[in-house]
Amino acid sequence: IKVNHAKLGCFTYAFLNIYIKDTHHQPFLSFIHSKEDHILNNYKISGDGCYLLECRFPSNEALNQFLLELNNYANYKLSIVIEKTL
Repeated sequence: IKVNHAKLGCFTYAFLNIYIKDTHHQPFLSFIHSKEDHILNNYKISGDGCYLLECRFPSNEALNQFLLELNNYANYKLSIVIEKTL
């Protein structure tokens, strides 16, 4: 099923590389489970970072609030999608 997230009110599409220095990731994972309305996918990755989050937000303000809360559990690198080309 293809979903048009913009029509659902989720205009901001972002990827977050998550960096956790501690080996205990459960607090972060619990936080992520509480925010499932914004998170499309949570990938455990190797290489640059520990996790890759694929997210949608209704506004930049909602994204900012999410990032402020996320900072209690992990550091991150934010990439915002401008346009899908394929």
